[in-house]
Amino acid sequence: MESIVVFAVVLAIVLVVLFARSVTIVPNQRNFVIERLGRYRRTLEPGVGFIAPFIDRVGTRVDLREQVSTLTEEVATADGRTVAVELVAHFFIDRPSDAVYGIEDFATGLERQAVAALRYVVGSMDLKEAVAGRAAIGDRIAAELERPVDQWGLKVTRVEVPSVESR
Repeated sequence: MESIVVFAVVLAIVLVVLFARSVTIVPNQRNFVIERLGRYRRTLEPGVGFIAPFIDRVGTRVDLREQVSTLTEEVATADGRTVAVELVAHFFIDRPSDAVYGIEDFATGLERQAVAALRYVVGSMDLKEAVAGRAAIGDRIAAELERPVDQWGLKVTRVEVPSVESR
């Protein structure tokens, strides 16, 4: 009789542990990328989610809030002058699985793409246009960033150019 009680207690403990390991609570503005045995399985959205204990795991916790990337770059204009351009890109993660598995570091990738777009846009302007056209520069850079960052699951909401200074 004692062995049945011990077995029931051990079984109850095992069931409680299995249930605790299978329930995952995802906070607002976050998504959890779930991996099964090291491979992408699915993405959990905010709320209560269930995973297979010991088989599935939370691979990455992704923040869905808007993020800001700031950089300052010296760029040559079409007339051979150099300008220092400050750039502020606002973006958010639209597809967490692509942001996790599509690129190693999406923030660095976005910055490198923004620098390339900045050089392309400002390089096609003369000094006078570059200094006077901050809004146009931001709009054109946002348009240039749309396609490359979309494959990483990112959406650029806006690009601001606070300052363009002649050097």
